[in-house]
Amino acid sequence: MKKLKLTKIIANSLLIVSALALNPMGASAQWKQDSNGWWNTEGNSWSVGWRLIDGKWYYFEQDGYMKTGWIKYDGRLYYLNTDGSMAHDTTIDGFTVGSDGKWNQYAGTSSLKSSSNINPNSTVISDVTGVKFDDITKIVFYDGRGRRNGPVMIEDKQKIKEFMGYLDGCSIKKTKNLESTGWIHSAVFYINDKEVMNITFVNPIIINGDYFNITKGELDSETIGKFLKSIDPSYDIMAGL
Repeated sequence: MKKLKLTKIIANSLLIVSALALNPMGASAQWKQDSNGWWNTEGNSWSVGWRLIDGKWYYFEQDGYMKTGWIKYDGRLYYLNTDGSMAHDTTIDGFTVGSDGKWNQYAGTSSLKSSSNINPNSTVISDVTGVKFDDITKIVFYDGRGRRNGPVMIEDKQKIKEFMGYLDGCSIKKTKNLESTGWIHSAVFYINDKEVMNITFVNPIIINGDYFNITKGELDSETIGKFLKSIDPSYDIMAGL
């Protein structure tokens, strides 16, 4: 009888050891998931706000769920990767984030230098940049008003054609380099995944790092804002432009 009990005790002990080996416990045991997403437990509650976990920063909403993609926090814009970790020291959608993860609102506005221009004395944007507007496959817009809106990505062919029509209807004249501040909209243009043109819509307008006065056409902030709202109804145009 004693031998039988001892055999059962040994067998049960081996089962427990096997279970622990298959399901190791550690820092990752705090992570939980359901149909709505991931969260991180903290005792009887869950993480809210920024948390440093295993050397990476994550952001959790008030309901505890981990965020991904672009978020606005304390007036700054951050990008969270698909695994929730904060991106840093990289460029996303033509948009540069620093070592602290913050979007540098000016870093992406002139990544294409003036040396890429084919004919800076031209009077139309397509000739200045050497880009065929019909070849554009994606546009990413950024908002410079305290990051009031996150980036808006446009891949719909008709919407791209509509905006390129605005650009095509403009005449421009090169001017001297000026220090432009207070920009509201900027846009990066792509052919497939290659960045081919970069415009900051200020006065004078900045195209691939060069400055131009608009002598004909409409590229004002209100027009651009209404266009973006037609794509994303939640886009905040902000009254009084």
